[in-house]
Amino acid sequence: MAFLCGALLVALLHGVMQQQQQPSATPAPIVASATPVDAYELPSEEEARARTAHVADAALRARCIGVLTGKLERFTSQYGQDAFVFANFVARRGLHAAGVYLDLGANDPIRISNTAFFDICLGWRGVCVEPNPAYAEAFAQKRTCRLVPHCLSLTNFERVGFNFQDGVMGHVDSNSRENATCFTLEHVLRTNADILGAPDERGALGSALNYVSFDVEGAEGPLIACTDLFALFSSRPAWQAWTVETLYLAAAPYRAVDAAMALAGYAKHTALFRDDGTFHDDVYVMRRPRPRVPAHMQCANGSNSCSLARVMKAHRPGSKRLGAMPILCPGAPVRDN
Repeated sequence: MAFLCGALLVALLHGVMQQQQQPSATPAPIVASATPVDAYELPSEEEARARTAHVADAALRARCIGVLTGKLERFTSQYGQDAFVFANFVARRGLHAAGVYLDLGANDPIRISNTAFFDICLGWRGVCVEPNPAYAEAFAQKRTCRLVPHCLSLTNFERVGFNFQDGVMGHVDSNSRENATCFTLEHVLRTNADILGAPDERGALGSALNYVSFDVEGAEGPLIACTDLFALFSSRPAWQAWTVETLYLAAAPYRAVDAAMALAGYAKHTALFRDDGTFHDDVYVMRRPRPRVPAHMQCANGSNSCSLARVMKAHRPGSKRLGAMPILCPGAPVRDN
C-alpha cells in the first residue's frame, strides 16, 4: 500500500514537471522595460541641420540646432519655455509635425519670446497678440505670425491706459498717458480662425491650436478665471500645451488660475522656475473630458460649462476668507453656497 502511494506520488510529480516544461497556452506576463513608455530621443545633429536648412541667419540657426539636440536650454525665451515645450510635447511627434501657436503678450518678436523658436526653427504658423506699436515693424521683418496689435480684456473695444515701458513688461496702467484698445480672447480666436482653427461641432474655437503662451504681466488671473475656457477652446487638437506666467500672481489669483484650468480640462504638467528658485511659469496640458465635480462646483445656471468666476462666490477684494478669489468679472453673478 505504501509502495502504491509512493508510486502514485512520483507519477503525479512527474506529470506536473512535464506540464511545466511544455509551452503554456497562456502568454507570459509582460516584464516592464527599463526604458519608460513615453521615452523619446531628441534629433541628431544631422537631423537638426537638415530640419533648419531654411533658417538664413547663421546665429539663429545655430541656436535652433542647439535646442533641437538638447544642447541649449532655450532659444530666445526668458526661462526656457520654448525648449521645454519642444522636448516634452513636440520631439516625440517628429520634427516635421506641423503646429500652430498663439502668443498672448508676445512682447519683442525675438528677445524673450516663447514662440520664436516654433516660428523660425520649425516653421509653425501662429498669431502674436502684442499692443506695442514699436514692435510692429520688427514682427513684419523677423516673424511669420499674424500680429494682432491689441491688448487682452474681458470686454471688446475697451480703451485702457497702457504703460509700454519701452517694450519690456508693458501692462495695463490707468495712470498712463498712452492708450491701447483691448479685445477678448474669444474675439482673437474667432477673427483668426483661418490660422488657429475653425469652430468644431460644439462651436468651440482653436481646433488647430497646439501651444498657447500666456504672459500678460499679472493680468492672467482675471483673464483665465473669468473666461469659460472649456466652451471657448476646442478639444479637437491631438495635443495642446499652455505656458502661463504666474510670477506676478498672489496666492488667491494663482489658485484661481489653477482651478479654472482644471475645471476646463487642463492638467498641471509642471511648474517652471528660474535659476534663483523663483517660480515663473506653470505648464498645463489639455486633458479632455473635464473632471467630474460635485454639485456645488458646477455651473449655477445648469449649463454645460462656465467660467470659474460663475462657479465660485465672487468675494470682494480684501476678503480674509480662505480660498476667496479677489477677482470680480463683468457679469459674473454672486452665488450663495
